[in-house]
Amino acid sequence: MSVALLTLGHVTEPLGPPGASEPGPRSPEPAADQPAFDAEPTATTAYPLPDGWPVPPGWTQVTVPDDPRTFVIPPPDTTGTGSPPGLRQPVPATAERVDRKNKLVGRLFGTSLAAIVVLAVAAGSTFLVTGWLIFQVWGFDQFGATVEIAVITFLVTGGHTAASLWAAQNRPVRWWAIAVTQVPFFGAYLVAIAWYHSRGVIIDKTGFPPLYILWAAAAPSALAWLIIWYTRNPQPPRRAIAFLIACAILVVVNGAGIFTILWRDTNGFGLVGPPSPWDALDGLVTTSCISNSDFYFSGSKQLQANCPSGPTADLYSGIHDKAAFDQLLCGDQPRAAFQTWWNRSRHYQIAITLDFGYPTDWKATIDGKPAEESAGQVGGSNATITVTVGLQAAFRIGGPDDQAHPMHVDKGEETWHVQLEHQLLGGWKVCHIDVPDPIKDHPALQDPKPSPSPSDDDPLGRRQLASQLPCGPLDPLRQLRNCPSDSPSPSPEPSTTPVPTPAPTSS
Repeated sequence: MSVALLTLGHVTEPLGPPGASEPGPRSPEPAADQPAFDAEPTATTAYPLPDGWPVPPGWTQVTVPDDPRTFVIPPPDTTGTGSPPGLRQPVPATAERVDRKNKLVGRLFGTSLAAIVVLAVAAGSTFLVTGWLIFQVWGFDQFGATVEIAVITFLVTGGHTAASLWAAQNRPVRWWAIAVTQVPFFGAYLVAIAWYHSRGVIIDKTGFPPLYILWAAAAPSALAWLIIWYTRNPQPPRRAIAFLIACAILVVVNGAGIFTILWRDTNGFGLVGPPSPWDALDGLVTTSCISNSDFYFSGSKQLQANCPSGPTADLYSGIHDKAAFDQLLCGDQPRAAFQTWWNRSRHYQIAITLDFGYPTDWKATIDGKPAEESAGQVGGSNATITVTVGLQAAFRIGGPDDQAHPMHVDKGEETWHVQLEHQLLGGWKVCHIDVPDPIKDHPALQDPKPSPSPSDDDPLGRRQLASQLPCGPLDPLRQLRNCPSDSPSPSPEPSTTPVPTPAPTSS
């Protein structure tokens, strides 16, 4: 059996392990009735604990009989140095309050200075971007978009400045943390450049929604700060679970946002029709590439039909915007009405343009009741639209004048009865087109008196152009118009000079 021999040490401030500078320990007098031990006692030094001092972690508090003082025993030596950790005098309450106050003042000053820098950079960049938009891009015509971009600029540049200040003062320096907090903002600047180049001249002058710029900065930034938060103390299992749940929520929310945008802009990837029957038919005739209209609405965006254009395009092949055209059909039957004109274009090698008029001129019924064109979603199950289709132009570009109009027709207009149905997922599509009395074509006869071709005295071919105007010699619909007939050659006017009567001859 072993016993620890308690040695009382005298401690002065600062308190620490016994050393040469401290008075030697004193041993209490053993009691008279102290039992004998079968092993050598182990000496352990106890230090008096002044009143009000805390017991250090790991130390043992003991008392000595007949001694009012409180003693503490240091923990076992685990370092092999033989020097137990020393006691430390508690900071006085007054000094502690002063220290806390100084730290609070320092934090407030640093935070205020950082806020001033962030606001200055954000306000300055917003002022520059707003001035550039007004004086260089579009003036005050797009005031709403200018305000939206100004707010986005303030938030993005302010957030970038705040992240940069954090990276500059964070210790220890972790370069990967600096990188993941900076990358989202540079990605947002690339999206801003893409937005600038997405602006159209005629349509969509403001490009894609500018809020995508803010989104490009916010979503990756949220992921970056989640990573930084987790890596500070990755050991606790609860922290890891919270990190995974937050990342999953972030991915689901942003994925749902992307899917919603694509669904809206593509009419549900072709599964959803346009919101009204008029939009469905207008999009169909535009994407047929034989209409006098080039633009149509697809979802929330106005698009230009992908029709042949340019010097190398084959204008006589009947090519159309097939992908967009097919998305507006609920069957193959409506294609026949357009296929007739595509075949004529290929057969006669001419460019054909049909005039479908304006949607406001179309006569429509929805579920058997008369209806007028309206914006937004239109309810109902079935719709019928009656359209008067006119042949606006049918000619061959270039070549001799007598071959510019190889096709003639028996009349200039035909009537289409278009039937549309409301789709299960929403929107309208064209399901049937009936043409009861279609236009009939026949080859044109050789013009015995072709109009003059461009020559030295008419290098611009004004006479050739004039011959193609309505009622001109090369007008393919001349026989259908109320054109004056060719004036006959003027006959000589009767002479007003009296003709002398010959005198009678004498016999």
